Amino acid sequence: MTQTTMVVVPGVYQVIVDDSALTVAHQWMISGSWTTKLLENQNGLTQAVGGIKQPYTMATLASNYAGTSTTYIAVGMSAAITATDTLIEVIGSLTVNNSAAGIGIGLALYRTTGTAPNAGAAFGGGDTKVWENIATHPTASTNIGVGFDFVDTGLTAGTTYTYYITWKMASGTPALIGNATFANASTFYVQNI
Repeated sequence: MTQTTMVVVPGVYQVIVDDSALTVAHQWMISGSWTTKLLENQNGLTQAVGGIKQPYTMATLASNYAGTSTTYIAVGMSAAITATDTLIEVIGSLTVNNSAAGIGIGLALYRTTGTAPNAGAAFGGGDTKVWENIATHPTASTNIGVGFDFVDTGLTAGTTYTYYITWKMASGTPALIGNATFANASTFYVQNI
């Protein structure tokens, strides 16, 4: 048996590959002990490493979204999934642009057990912010990519969660770039792990 452990974040997250059993597993440190989630136990190691094997839902932004706000507002991009355990992985990439340099950009991902708000509406009062990125747009009229990959923990199996993107940008001519402009400009997915 050949087993390889790849430490991604020391003491927090690692991947274990067992090429004799053709398995790949993710491990997270939760409450002082390793929690393991097997990703693949059939069809071979190559497929396990090369693709998403758990139930997942993808959200894409079809066309550019523009709107200024000093507080977070929804952009009309959401994905719902029913948890099969207590962990959900969220991976995504967003592309932003603004006509003016030096403008603060806030991006946040919220989770709700209800319905995501419509584009332009404020986030729900009882919704949970699970990711946030705040930065300054460095150059006028330049596309800036923002990526994220994290594990949302403490969830309840059997509950449906909806994740949705919000943003705030107070001035200039901002745009969250949609996939009509170029492929996968703003996309994220949620998957059970």
